[in-house]
Amino acid sequence: MPLPLPTAQPTSSVISTLEEMAAKSGNFSVKKSELMVRLQGNECGRKGKLAIEVEIFTVTPSFLVVEVKKNYGDTLEYNQFCSKELRPALKDIVWTSQADSSALLA
Repeated sequence: MPLPLPTAQPTSSVISTLEEMAAKSGNFSVKKSELMVRLQGNECGRKGKLAIEVEIFTVTPSFLVVEVKKNYGDTLEYNQFCSKELRPALKDIVWTSQADSSALLA
């Protein structure tokens, strides 16, 4: 199931953040195009190498949706990757509404 992440950052910033995250973890090789990034795991997991596709959709010139989905590999490993590496790496660029921010602080 795809993980949609809204952002007001430009596409180049999203791609740079993903590249930095992959470089820091050392667990992924990166293939990129203009609106898509593919992260390929370097190590074999329980069901082969984890492969993740990140697609960037332009909703308006100042608002994008970043869609993250698992292409191959173990679902548990994908969920762990999302919670331990991806979300922390993207926390500064993911847009949240005022209501979402208030709920997180409560």
